[in-house]
Amino acid sequence: MFIMIILLHLQRTIGDIASIAEKKVVQNLFKKKMSDLLKCTQNANKVDDSESSMQIDTSNDVSQSVLRC
Repeated sequence: MFIMIILLHLQRTIGDIASIAEKKVVQNLFKKKMSDLLKCTQNANKVDDSESSMQIDTSNDVSQSVLRC
């Protein structure tokens, strides 16, 4: 959902710029912003993947702090 909101704002912004800028300027801006968005999305996916791969210690060993209590 968040990505869709960003894309909507990006589309509006590029549309506004396109009405007053040269075609090449708009193309370069669009490519740059889409590249930035792709990098952010890929970084977010890496964080999600690393969090889901976290392991939980299920050993029955009692820690030293618990033994001190």
